[in-house]
Amino acid sequence: MLRSISPKNRTAKLDQNLFNQIKQVMVKQILFSGHMIDAPNREVPRFPAHHEKHVKKALGKILSKLQLAEIPQGICSAAAGGDILFLEHCKDLGIPTKIFLPTEPAEFRKESVDFAGKDWPERFNRMLEHSPVFVLDPSIHKTTKNIYTLTNEWMIEQALQSPTEQILLIALWNGKKGDGGGGTWEMVEKCRQVGIKVEHLQP
Repeated sequence: MLRSISPKNRTAKLDQNLFNQIKQVMVKQILFSGHMIDAPNREVPRFPAHHEKHVKKALGKILSKLQLAEIPQGICSAAAGGDILFLEHCKDLGIPTKIFLPTEPAEFRKESVDFAGKDWPERFNRMLEHSPVFVLDPSIHKTTKNIYTLTNEWMIEQALQSPTEQILLIALWNGKKGDGGGGTWEMVEKCRQVGIKVEHLQP
């Protein structure tokens, strides 16, 4: 049902109580879900481009501290915004990652990366060259579920190869219900339902 594509070459604050829990039980799987960077014409801001440095700093702080406990595995998608920032940090810290996409990379890039302009498309390409990429089988696109919901469930399924107490979801999320199915709010709910810890960052 699922197939993989080989790579070409192989002001938010950390919740200290949560981090203390994380240190006691070593995290082996880090799920990431987060908002895309806002399109230039977005009416209601969610993750405006000028917040990128702030988010990058907060995300780096969490990942750097987690690495002190154990080098885990990162699991996420690769949209312009939170996903790519997460992948870049993991690369810099030596944390191995797996990328999960609902559609073929070219189509995904067209829908979820190119709109952001600037250097996001090139950053997307670099991350796909660095990490193994897994693509949802097109045959299951015909189901009634949103393909982004299916991808969220797929990532959770992969993470659950470890006990739930060894899994952490980092969610770059404004705390509101999303624009459609398969968004960060849905990922947060699904993780909480199965007992996965959630670290919430405001974009």
